[in-house]
Amino acid sequence: SRTMRELVRDELVVDLLAVDRLNVFGRRAVRGVLMWLTPLAITFLFAIRGQQAVMTVPVLIVSSGCAALIFLSTMREVHRRIRATKRAELDLLNTRIARERAALLDANDAGAAQRLPALMALEARIADVREWPFDMPTLVRLAFYALIPVIPWFGTAIVEQVINRSLN
Repeated sequence: SRTMRELVRDELVVDLLAVDRLNVFGRRAVRGVLMWLTPLAITFLFAIRGQQAVMTVPVLIVSSGCAALIFLSTMREVHRRIRATKRAELDLLNTRIARERAALLDANDAGAAQRLPALMALEARIADVREWPFDMPTLVRLAFYALIPVIPWFGTAIVEQVINRSLN
């Protein structure tokens, strides 16, 4: 996580017109979460069966906390960079829009009348850029990873019910 934060802080170049290229950071963070959800799933299965009750709660808390920390620490750094780049770009565009507006109002500059709508459209597009580096498929993948502890339990319960009914 530290290496990723340093990479994002020192090397990341944010292109606001192609911010979806940064989704790779979201996918990488989700892969890091998977590493911590595996012990969570195993502990959850033991807890359901009533085994290792003493260690269940601490392992569940630590695994969940580490998974959340890994995901959010990576996402937070990229989010900060996107937000800072977006803010700087919007400030620059607002300055240019104010300058072109003043030229249009003061000098009745025809060129300013042509440049102003393009600058305003660019400002709207930059303002609409999302600030978090993940998309819906990444969120769905994260949700499925979070369901890893629950799916085996349901599978076990279903198989157990089928076997019990077939034996009775």
